[in-house]
Amino acid sequence: MKLRWILGQTLLFIIIIPMLACGSIASEVTPTPTKTPRRIQTVPPLETTVPVIDIVLPTPTDTPLPTDTPTPTDTPTETPIPTETPTPVPPTNTPVPAAPPPPPPTATSPPEPTAPPAPPTEPPPPPSSKP
Repeated sequence: MKLRWILGQTLLFIIIIPMLACGSIASEVTPTPTKTPRRIQTVPPLETTVPVIDIVLPTPTDTPLPTDTPTPTDTPTETPIPTETPTPVPPTNTPVPAAPPPPPPTATSPPEPTAPPAPPTEPPPPPSSKP
């Protein structure tokens, strides 16, 4: 009897509960969430009617319009262009004294070259291994 009860509980946990949780029975048991209706965005039409306004401009005339005061005219005048005169700038540094002249050459003859040392006539004795 105890074995039957364990098998019944196992059957309940293994088969019936998953069916309730995710099967067709679950849709009948659990209510579906209600969705809020989404707002549909409307796209304005591409072609719109725009009122056309005709602007009539007056045609240009060759006669000048009358003015209250006469327009002054520029009279060219010969104005001399000022030129810059260079201003002398005194030197800020003092002149460097000239180098002293080289000493006059002397009447001495150059030193005679020395003879190279003579090679040794006797070769050195070979080192001995005995002390």
